[in-house]
Amino acid sequence: MLQVKVQKGGAIIMVLVFAGVFVVAVGSLMQFVLQQSISGRAKLAYEESLQIAEAGLEYYKWLLANNPDSEWEGTLDYKDPQSGTKVGQFTIEVDVNKQCDVIMSRDITVTGVPERDTNYARKVSARYMLPSVANYSYLIDASVWAGSSRTIIGPYYSSGGIRMDANHNSLVVSGVNSWSCDASFGCNPTTTKDGVWGIGSDPTLWQYPKTLTNFNNINPDFANLKTRAVSNGRFFPSVSGGAGDRGYHIIFKSNGTFDMYRVDGATYNWGWGDGGIAHKDYHTITSETFLGNYTVPPTCSLIYVEDQLWLEGVVNGKIALVVADTVNSGYDPDIVLNNNLTYNTGAGIDGITAMAENDIEISAKSPEDLTISGIFVAPSGRFGRYHYVENPGYYWDFGTGAWIYAPGVGTSQDLGTLTINGTIVSSERTGTAWSYGLYKQYLWWYIYIEEDSGFANRINSYQRVLASDPPPFTPASSTVPYFINWQEK
Repeated sequence: MLQVKVQKGGAIIMVLVFAGVFVVAVGSLMQFVLQQSISGRAKLAYEESLQIAEAGLEYYKWLLANNPDSEWEGTLDYKDPQSGTKVGQFTIEVDVNKQCDVIMSRDITVTGVPERDTNYARKVSARYMLPSVANYSYLIDASVWAGSSRTIIGPYYSSGGIRMDANHNSLVVSGVNSWSCDASFGCNPTTTKDGVWGIGSDPTLWQYPKTLTNFNNINPDFANLKTRAVSNGRFFPSVSGGAGDRGYHIIFKSNGTFDMYRVDGATYNWGWGDGGIAHKDYHTITSETFLGNYTVPPTCSLIYVEDQLWLEGVVNGKIALVVADTVNSGYDPDIVLNNNLTYNTGAGIDGITAMAENDIEISAKSPEDLTISGIFVAPSGRFGRYHYVENPGYYWDFGTGAWIYAPGVGTSQDLGTLTINGTIVSSERTGTAWSYGLYKQYLWWYIYIEEDSGFANRINSYQRVLASDPPPFTPASSTVPYFINWQEK
């Protein structure tokens, strides 16, 4: 009897053990299924929150397309477009970046919250602005020759043909399929060439024909900029009356101020351009008067000079500089790069956009090694440096068909290195180095001389960081605004 009882008790124990194991296994399975369900819902809510936040960005883009001056902020429901069921909501916060009461860009932050689980909110941000010319190293509205002594970092665009012999690391784009290359571009006789041709470092980066920008959109509104400078910025009226040997001289200081001088007199040099045509400049200052040290208003960092301007110094902050005369219709002033122009701090903290109604010229008396930083815009003129001669004498001018006396710069014009940190926008062909032939009179004869002039080495490097945060009033390369610097916070 005892043996039978022991066997019955063992069976009960075994049943209880297996029942316990089954309950634990089923409970664990149910818990796993429940956890997976919760995790799935969380993942879905987490993904929905990002999509809702991005929908908020697109909504604000639509809002600005219909009301460009809107500064609206707030919260809106996000609904399923088919059923009308609320999926979640997004909250839009906007920091409007203004200069001189004009909106430059908007920093938009959107928080998306899903309806299914409000604990899973996500936040995205982006800057909304017009694309800037600072996206390029060069924008040229004419055919151009980039020589082999150049290093170009950043996209390079010409609406005309390009002879590219330089070392470059980015796209080289021409707006034409083919063009007539003449002797001024090294083609003798004149030859039809592809939109981009030459011995440049990477032909796989060459594209043509392709239009990247409309130069008509790049023209600054000088009259409007003058009005704003008079009201809130810094304005300096004409002092030369349209004479090219007078104007102003700015020296930027590393403390964020600038010294302003009135140029009372300047001497000239003859410089030669394309086709042997001489140009008489008055770029060498002989006398000037100190006017004072000025600050740049932080809410309207715009300097408007209504006369020719000599420019140099160390820029601290982000500044728009305009040189134009909208009063004297027959006078279009230049910017003369007189000496080094650099930034106090790199990494996009400082920047200057210098815009001239006519040319932006490097002076005949520039240093042998010159460094200039900035976005230089000559929408109706050119950026460059003429071919100058070292020694005085009578030289033949093909433009007037006459002998002219050139005093000579007095120092060797076979210069060293030109370093440009920024962007060049030029309506006409650029040029900062020349291998040039001129006729010079010697007693009763004339001789043909071949002279090198300008910078033996040229380094152009665009500043990508300024493309997303340029100085105020930097011209846009397109009329269509876009989002940049998208990130999840």
